[in-house]
Amino acid sequence: MPIILECTLLWIPASCGGRSRPPVAGLRPIIFFQRERSIHPRISWSIEVVDLGTSDIGTVGSAKLRFFKHSVPDPKFVKPGEHFELLDGFRAIAVGTIESVIEG
Repeated sequence: MPIILECTLLWIPASCGGRSRPPVAGLRPIIFFQRERSIHPRISWSIEVVDLGTSDIGTVGSAKLRFFKHSVPDPKFVKPGEHFELLDGFRAIAVGTIESVIEG
C-alpha cells in the first residue's frame, strides 16, 4: 500500500547548492526527516515526486511524494507538520513540510 505525502516544498536554487534544472514528476530523490536525522544521520528513504504544484526553483510550492513499498519510514515521522529534506546524492535540493498523508 503506497504512502503519498502532500507537502509544501522550497526547491533550493543552484547558487545555494540545489538543482540547476527545474524538478519534474518522476524525480526520485532521497528523503531525510530532520528530526530523525539528528538521531540517525545515515537513515534515508527513496521517494518519487508524483505531482508538482510548482517547479520554480527558489519558490515555495506544493508537491505529492510517494514512498516505494519496500522503503517506508517509521510512522511517527510520516505525519503532518514533520520537516524533511530531499537530496540528490549528497546535495540538498529541497526542504519541505508534510501537510497531509494519504495511505493506499
